[in-house]
Amino acid sequence: MSDASPQSTASAVIVGLARDCARDLPAALRNLATMAACFPRAAFIFAENDSVDGTAALLRDFAAGRSDTRILTFAGLDKRLPQRTRRLAFLRNQCLAAIRSDARLRASDYLIVADLDEAIAEPLDRAAFRDALAFLAAAPERAGVFANCRGPYYDLWALRHETLCPGDVWEEAFDYALAHGGDDDAAYAATVARRVTTIAPEDPPLAVASAFGGLGIYKLRAVQDAAYKGFKTKEIVQDGKRRAIKWQVCEHVAFNAAIGAHGGRLFVLPFLISRRTDGIDFVKSFYRQLLF
Repeated sequence: MSDASPQSTASAVIVGLARDCARDLPAALRNLATMAACFPRAAFIFAENDSVDGTAALLRDFAAGRSDTRILTFAGLDKRLPQRTRRLAFLRNQCLAAIRSDARLRASDYLIVADLDEAIAEPLDRAAFRDALAFLAAAPERAGVFANCRGPYYDLWALRHETLCPGDVWEEAFDYALAHGGDDDAAYAATVARRVTTIAPEDPPLAVASAFGGLGIYKLRAVQDAAYKGFKTKEIVQDGKRRAIKWQVCEHVAFNAAIGAHGGRLFVLPFLISRRTDGIDFVKSFYRQLLF
């Protein structure tokens, strides 16, 4: 029986993607085990592809003796889908498909989506996780909650908030560089830098249209037919000519938007800390990696 669940019969399925994250994976898996202990019943689904370090072996070790753990392996996916967010969206959708095709998993109360790298490698505060579950369970319209950082909020790409970050910050940087001559420092200063913020742990829950931050906890029934999408077609004007390009997008945004379209409310919980970000710098030229 759980020692931490706000609902004595609640169950969860915990999913995560793993590739070449052996350095931080043991710590991340310990955190996932801490989360699982908050439920009478919890299952794990991991999707792994093309790792060349010890990631696959660590996942197998974790799964050994656990009948509730499934590892989905996609060798060669890197060549089939070289764009990172297209690959991430595919893998996350495969995890969803595995849940939706299994009646037992489909009946779970919560879906927990976690990164398996440095994003959740610091020890998880069990009490904060319990409080997050309690907050989510307290109102029927609450559909999902996300982790915060101790330091500058780092996951701006997934964040959608009407004033803090209303759009894709890296697309905004790209558009600025396209219009003003392509200087990375200037584009960053005019766009992304203006969005960098810190959410204090004592702040109230922050209602958002999208977020992630390495850890998302959803009511599984609120997910319904939501799906991840990692790219879009974007029209640009360059040298006086209009053309269409493919643009990588944060895959969490489409997933969260589908939940919001069904009336689900989403929140960043300031007290739920997943990582420390003091001293972490944004890569000012990151937007250049998103065009394909």
